[in-house]
Amino acid sequence: MASGRSAPAASRPGRDAAARPAGEALAVGFLLLTLAGFVSIAYGPSLHLPFIADDYIFLDRTRWTRVQDLTSFANVDFRWYRPWSREIHFWALQRVFGANPVPFRLAGALLWIAALGLYWRIVGLVADRRVAFAAVFGVASLALWGTPLLWISGSQDLWMLVLSLFALWLCLGGHDLLATLPFALALLSKETAATFLIVIVAAHVLLRGESPGRALRRTSSLFVVTAVWVIAHPTLRTVLLSNGVTPETLHRPSLPALSLRTLGSVVNLSLVPNPSDLSASDLLRAVASAALLGGALWLALQGTVPTAGANRAASSPRRLVAFGLAWMLAGWAPLVLPSIGWHAYYGCVGVLGAWLILAAWLARRPRLAIVVIAALTVLRSADAATRSWDWGNEWYQRRAGSLLDDVHATLTRLHPSVPAHSRLFFGHVPNNIGLISGDNPAVRVWYSDSTLRGGFFSSYRPRRTGLQLGADLFFYYDSSAGLVEVTTRDDPTSDADIARPTWVDAHTALAMMFLGGAAFAEADTTFAGIARLESHPEAAGYASVCAEIAGDDARADSLLTQARQRMRLSAEEEERWLAALRSAVPRMLETGR
Repeated sequence: MASGRSAPAASRPGRDAAARPAGEALAVGFLLLTLAGFVSIAYGPSLHLPFIADDYIFLDRTRWTRVQDLTSFANVDFRWYRPWSREIHFWALQRVFGANPVPFRLAGALLWIAALGLYWRIVGLVADRRVAFAAVFGVASLALWGTPLLWISGSQDLWMLVLSLFALWLCLGGHDLLATLPFALALLSKETAATFLIVIVAAHVLLRGESPGRALRRTSSLFVVTAVWVIAHPTLRTVLLSNGVTPETLHRPSLPALSLRTLGSVVNLSLVPNPSDLSASDLLRAVASAALLGGALWLALQGTVPTAGANRAASSPRRLVAFGLAWMLAGWAPLVLPSIGWHAYYGCVGVLGAWLILAAWLARRPRLAIVVIAALTVLRSADAATRSWDWGNEWYQRRAGSLLDDVHATLTRLHPSVPAHSRLFFGHVPNNIGLISGDNPAVRVWYSDSTLRGGFFSSYRPRRTGLQLGADLFFYYDSSAGLVEVTTRDDPTSDADIARPTWVDAHTALAMMFLGGAAFAEADTTFAGIARLESHPEAAGYASVCAEIAGDDARADSLLTQARQRMRLSAEEEERWLAALRSAVPRMLETGR
């Protein structure tokens, strides 16, 4: 009987050893499929949104740049130097897929899955796999990912996280020197990667039990890379020490409000949910994503998902909490800098530390954990449907993408091609859609022509003599009709034009644009076209003043006679009116109106 019992006992270690790789592969596959399913449900419908705002700057530059110029110190858009996550990322994907937003968004989703997969590995090392699953699903449910995943320029944050977490994972495994390369690339992806230096040292001290001195010696290569990066970075010191007001910092919250919103972002309460734009399909996706993450966590916490390879020598709860706090505070430290604004996704590094602590607590309370994850997933959908003018909000990104898609489609329908060296100007464009960045790189990307230029109406100036000419095209965004083309005209207005309520607004804006650019003949012609409408006799007077300034006295007298007769002004009223118009022109020129 004794020998009969010894054989199974002897064979058990071998069976356990053989089961561990299979269990590990099953756990990893389960995690990746869950994350892929969630990102498909939550963000898949926005896969085809166009590029937005800064995307066009990076697409425009990398489309024409030479490979050797990708890392140039001249590429410091918005005061930051991020060659890996901007220039190289956009250059490589554009070379393979062209200016197609779908592969770019898929790349962002893969980076997000990779980042959370590395986070799962790290938490599994310092705690156990049940805590790791709770932490990853909690982080995945956060609304702050809306911007990095929908805004293609979010590659900056995603690359920073992937590379920084990879460096941390290597250091936890005792491979500090190998971590130098991914850490260096993380610094070249986004400056906040530097906070991981504190996280890595804290991991050595709090989790591995090393003295601070030994931890610093082990990570000396990371400090050297960071020092070189600080010295070489072309704008870092200026930005960090700057207290000037920028468009981003103009609406920066006060420190108490910033702190509350940052803490709220951990549980999808960085703003008060008011899902006024929640559609039936959005609600269905919210339920489906909540069921997916909640169900996956239930399987993981019940032990249905193998936890082979979990760290049996996990850190004590006290050390784990201390490490989580160090990670959280280090990740959130940059948010207090007065030189940057605040957006929820800026705090994504600190959120990982916060969820390490929360997950350790929730993993011991399976039912509560499942309810919390499901509730957070529903709150994520509510946040995404809450109107906000913060470009770090998912609603903002969806709105901007939808409007830009309409502008692009209409523009290319009206003009399938445009002559080289053309300029395109836009008026009354909806706020905050990112159409105009710099000198309008969007039109160069859309038409694949590096010679195109443009901007808002307010930026119009007549072409300088001797420059190679193309066409000047003008477009006005009509809230009911969308994008419409506006032209100068001095012929009778059609019935269709008269019927469109914003026709006068569009042409008045065009005439004022010409006036602001000192193009008086064009302003005259446009005002004269408006004057053809019976309801706008005053436009003939405006045209008369423009013709007078342009030096066409005969036309000015003819237009003035027309205005006088139609408006039935007395000589005294006419004189006062003309004096007011003439005195207004210099002010318009000064303000560019």
